[in-house]
Amino acid sequence: MRTHLLGTALFAVSFLFPLLCPAQSVALLGGRPLEIPFQLFSGYLVIVEGSIGPLGHLKFILDTGTTRTCIDRRLARQLVLPLEAESVFRFDNQVRLNSTHLASLTLGPLQAENFSVNVADLSHVGISHAPIDAIIGLDLLESFPFQIDYEQMRVTFGPIPSLAESASMDAIPWLPVVSLDFNGFKSLLLIGTGAIKTVFFYEKLRGPSYGWRFLGTETWADSLGGITKARKVVFQGAAISPGRGFQEVYLIHAPPHDPLPMVNGILSPVAFGIRQIGFDFDRHIVTWTRSQGRYDDSVDGSYETSKDSDGVRRGEPQ
Repeated sequence: MRTHLLGTALFAVSFLFPLLCPAQSVALLGGRPLEIPFQLFSGYLVIVEGSIGPLGHLKFILDTGTTRTCIDRRLARQLVLPLEAESVFRFDNQVRLNSTHLASLTLGPLQAENFSVNVADLSHVGISHAPIDAIIGLDLLESFPFQIDYEQMRVTFGPIPSLAESASMDAIPWLPVVSLDFNGFKSLLLIGTGAIKTVFFYEKLRGPSYGWRFLGTETWADSLGGITKARKVVFQGAAISPGRGFQEVYLIHAPPHDPLPMVNGILSPVAFGIRQIGFDFDRHIVTWTRSQGRYDDSVDGSYETSKDSDGVRRGEPQ
């Protein structure tokens, strides 16, 4: 059994309603390049440089799976910001943290002013010699179309082109939720650019047969102090468009008090083989291009069973 350390960027969806509270003022600064470089940490975290108030060269994660921007507790102390108690939803429960108010934040050409953020210990997110200062959520990212190019390591703000595949984000207003064609059944998945794995909530799966095979149990821990048991499985025919073959995903239990009852899971762009992905919240469209040949339709028959390595058939995460 392996243990993974997951950062706050994973599934730290704000529990407060409305789910999305945009910053009071977000603008694209004139004279700034619309395309900025990023670093890819741990193979999936998109890290860009930005500034908060007088502090520059800060490290920001871009995460479409987080509704409210979160800054590191260390940064809040450095800026002498007053803190208030707050609750957020993570995986299967609520956790307590703090919130505060930022006067300004700059990310490339994007500048936000006068908005609230969560405050948490982000010391375990990313890597030790490059501490993460903030996780940028949908409260800022939904303001303008943007595209992440994982091959060129660039984020571009402004109008985005249509890529090889596209889907509507109309299921839940202002959230990047798309419909997944899953063995003939439709599942709604939240696209989280801060997610390392694609996750399904077991209790929300529908249909008589999914053709899955269990590949073991993993323990996930995150910097908010939570522990989650996840079952790695392979599903046959899991794809946003039909005929894309097999997909490795993880099963976890659905939260008892679910703020997103329509959502069946979280889609990781990197785990899904996405090379470029663009979001346009005004047009309610997400568009992407995937690596050719990453998921092959011609997988051998060993994936047709539903047994663990001990030979016992199991139907849910343990």
